[in-house]
Amino acid sequence: MVRSVPAGFIGLIGAILGALAIGFLLTHRESAVWWQAELIVVAAVSVAIVFGAYRLAGSSYDTTDLWVILAWSVAGIVGADLIGGGLYLHQLTERVNLADPAFFFEYLSLLGLAIGLAFGISRRSRIRRELESVFDEEPVDPDAIRTLLTLLGGDGRTLRRRWDVAAAIAETTTLALPIPALAHRLAVEEMGVFPDDETDVETLLYEEILPTLAENGVVDVDYDTETVEYVGPEAAVDHLATPS
Repeated sequence: MVRSVPAGFIGLIGAILGALAIGFLLTHRESAVWWQAELIVVAAVSVAIVFGAYRLAGSSYDTTDLWVILAWSVAGIVGADLIGGGLYLHQLTERVNLADPAFFFEYLSLLGLAIGLAFGISRRSRIRRELESVFDEEPVDPDAIRTLLTLLGGDGRTLRRRWDVAAAIAETTTLALPIPALAHRLAVEEMGVFPDDETDVETLLYEEILPTLAENGVVDVDYDTETVEYVGPEAAVDHLATPS
């Protein structure tokens, strides 16, 4: 349900803007060819946005990724409307024929949403593609690649924190690493990535990082003994020491 919220917002906004633009076109017919072209474009963009939102809800992106993609989608709307506002003011100043403001901004908002959505998805996928390219030079167990890919998601700091935690756990010489000891190590050694306070680091581990790594099969957490153990493929351990 949490994952579906940002994706649902994207789909809802796309559906509303598409419905408003289509409704305007149906009540303001112009020359047949131009009117049909506009109708096809609006309908196609609307359907693409709603379908894209539906696919996002069931994708491998984590919740943080989806909120970032939603933010880029909204930024696309705002950017398109700002550009449209400048063009509209220019039309008023030059006293030229004006497009209907309602449809003009509905149409631009819809296009801006589509561009922002596409850019957000592309930006979140870029890190995944770059990581996959690391393995082109040598054969690696596919399970190791999948394990590393599960660490991806969120902004750069989120990715770096997940990676550093997985690396610290994988490199330990014991079967199970005490979480307080892990928090101490991260607070002392990982300057700028984790807080200096061990209590804050423990909170991050318990609430944000370890649940994600455990859910994706990278680590096994024993909350009773407050220990964590690396359970991912051994072939991934060497690569964890060098984050992309």
